Amino acid sequence: ANKIYSPSYVSLESALAYYHLIPESVYHVTSVATKKTISFETQLCCFRYCTLKPKLFTDYIIIRDNELPFKIANPEKAIFDFLYLKSHYKSKDDFYELRINSEIFKKQVNRKKFDRLVAISGNHALYKRAQTLWEVIKNS
Repeated sequence: ANKIYSPSYVSLESALAYYHLIPESVYHVTSVATKKTISFETQLCCFRYCTLKPKLFTDYIIIRDNELPFKIANPEKAIFDFLYLKSHYKSKDDFYELRINSEIFKKQVNRKKFDRLVAISGNHALYKRAQTLWEVIKNS
């Protein structure tokens, strides 16, 4: 995914599934990029790329899988990217429908790192959605 459209890193549902934060299997690879939103169909699968502001193109790591390196959002950034780009997720019911694994979430996601990303965005609506998500996780 990183090589098809660069610069990019795997994020959103693909990263959430990779970290076992959501139970669903993902049948396409979703990444973020600083270029325009685009999709590519290959024999392997569909690769989707969502546009992110350059100042928010941060907090990814490089993982080696079968000796092939790829860039992927860290867990905090995957959640941030999801909330930032999927603004229709607003209510507690919306977040319950995601079926986030709260046990894994609580172990893997650093609240301070996540809050730093939200602060950098300067997006008040995103801050509200993030607070709602944290309430859902806390009560799960």
